[in-house]
Amino acid sequence: METTKLILAALAILSAPPAFAADTARGDAGVKEASELCVVSGETAVLACRTDSDLVFAVCADAGGALRLAIRRAGQPDILLPKNKGDGTVGTGWVPYSGGGGSYARFRSGKLDYVAYSGIGRGWEQAGLSEVDAD
Repeated sequence: METTKLILAALAILSAPPAFAADTARGDAGVKEASELCVVSGETAVLACRTDSDLVFAVCADAGGALRLAIRRAGQPDILLPKNKGDGTVGTGWVPYSGGGGSYARFRSGKLDYVAYSGIGRGWEQAGLSEVDAD
């Protein structure tokens, strides 16, 4: 998998597997604005961030656990993935390691995929959004 662009963001875990949920998160700028991207009835923001380039994104979950990615770039229409709920274009995973762990959700979109991720370890926390070549 070739990474074409990496966008780092401040960490704001609003809901996560208990293995690495935190009571507080550093760098919560834009969390409220990003969380508001989860406007569909019954959705909850699982991960919400503002990047250094003022892009905001949120991974939203509905009551049934289906995930959706919402991305807002200033002056551009919002990107909402997947286009059709339940079309098999969302993959998730988590990686445990000594002193922490990480999780990700990958959203397929034609020739480009978006991977939202968060991780925490000894002395660091990070979340972000990567755009990767779908191949």
